[in-house]
Amino acid sequence: MRGHQEGNGGAQLADVRHALAGRLPLAVAFTICSTFALLLLFTRSVLIPVKALLLNALGLAATFGVLVAFFQEGWLGGGPTGVTDVIAPLMFSVAFGLSMDYEVFLLSRIVEEHRRGSPTPVAVAIGLQHSGRLFTSAAVVFATAMASLALSELLRLQVVGTGLAVAVLLDCTLVRALLVPAVMHLAGRANWWLPRRRRASADDGPGAACGIRRQRKSTGNDLTP
Repeated sequence: MRGHQEGNGGAQLADVRHALAGRLPLAVAFTICSTFALLLLFTRSVLIPVKALLLNALGLAATFGVLVAFFQEGWLGGGPTGVTDVIAPLMFSVAFGLSMDYEVFLLSRIVEEHRRGSPTPVAVAIGLQHSGRLFTSAAVVFATAMASLALSELLRLQVVGTGLAVAVLLDCTLVRALLVPAVMHLAGRANWWLPRRRRASADDGPGAACGIRRQRKSTGNDLTP
């Protein structure tokens, strides 16, 4: 009877893994596309959303590396325990959402200062100064709460608690406090690049404007009096 129950449990776990693996690429693609679109509308920049996604992916990769080292390779001294694939989607969703939340905290101040006319290095420094304490305090509180799960005797709770605590601590220290300001400082004006349709202006000189008018007349679309 016990063997039959263990067999059913293994079959159910295999079904869950199969269902998650089938929908995981779609969920990841939706998350990436929606995040990119929202940050593009918020910052009016192409490079900043790409940078945010790449640095979030770097933080998640480091988090899963720590989990593999601790729970699969047995670096904690307890021997390899193994981690089921069911936890990976949960970890991805929560950790990605939290890290992007901290990113928005930081970007909101940087974008605000840049729109006031501050150069990019100054805007980054002021943004980090005003928002750094906010997302760092939030990350420390969340990591402390997750540490209670890491002290549990259940393996899955240990994995979730340790993973989320490591994810937010890495994000608020290495990613938000070091990598994001450094990358934006190096990128400079390229941070705010957004492809736009070129329109004739006074800076183009009278020749460009006259050329556009002649082109409109030739096509019969000149509506100017």
